[in-house]
Amino acid sequence: MGCCLEGAGGHHLCAIQCSVCSASCDNGLSAGLNMCLCDIFFLYIHFMLFMYTSIIVVITFFHFVAFAVVMTVNTSFSWLYSLGHLLAERVNKVRGFNQAL
Repeated sequence: MGCCLEGAGGHHLCAIQCSVCSASCDNGLSAGLNMCLCDIFFLYIHFMLFMYTSIIVVITFFHFVAFAVVMTVNTSFSWLYSLGHLLAERVNKVRGFNQAL
């Protein structure tokens, strides 16, 4: 069958290009791995896709977290602002009441 179908890892990725893989097969690959060049190439592509996808997911997650934090802080400040207005109105009413006495 050739090492394309006997590769140590990712061999199913080479099924389409088995002829190319058999032609470029290197049985003496480092550490005795019986993997073809296309096995390594496809594993590399899948690894890179996984890495880029992971990075995009992490960045998107942190954008959502940052948005949630900003909105929470913004809501808190508007709540504090409203509370401050209420307290100021109460103080002004009390001052006006005291001055009227």
